[in-house]
Amino acid sequence: MSNPDNEMIGGNDFFAELDELYNNATTANSGNDDADSLLEGLNPEQKDAVMHLDGPLLILAGAGSGKTRVITYRIAYMMKKHNVAPGSILAITFTNKAAQEMKARIAGFIPGGATGDFVSTIHGFCVKFLREEIYRIGYPQNYQVLDEEDMKAIAELANDIAMAYYDTVPKEDRKGM
Repeated sequence: MSNPDNEMIGGNDFFAELDELYNNATTANSGNDDADSLLEGLNPEQKDAVMHLDGPLLILAGAGSGKTRVITYRIAYMMKKHNVAPGSILAITFTNKAAQEMKARIAGFIPGGATGDFVSTIHGFCVKFLREEIYRIGYPQNYQVLDEEDMKAIAELANDIAMAYYDTVPKEDRKGM
């Protein structure tokens, strides 16, 4: 089961359920040979990244360099070689496309294929985190995130209101407006 000290997002049971599913489907050392096979075909830097276990890891590399492969292999390696439960992992990327690609690849390594919320975009993670935890700082959980189209519509509405007000002010009183 998940470590209560690592619980995040207001007691969300998803991570505990994912950990239980994973623990029920694996046994000690069951994936070691399979985990070692993940290292085949990687360059030395990629192998170091996949085998890194001492805390968080930031991977910065150019397009087409194998970032997604390294991240997904690292997650699979941690789960298979070191029995790290999926609920103890958080993989964040910037684009929806990259997040979906990671989820699809990681699903093949996880018993049951459930990637849940541990692979996300930074924006998606922050929205979920805020939705669950924002009450702690006194804000309602039913806030709304505005996209660019919403912001443009609000700006146009504000402009329309300002112009309507401007038109009601006599010309001699418009100085400084």
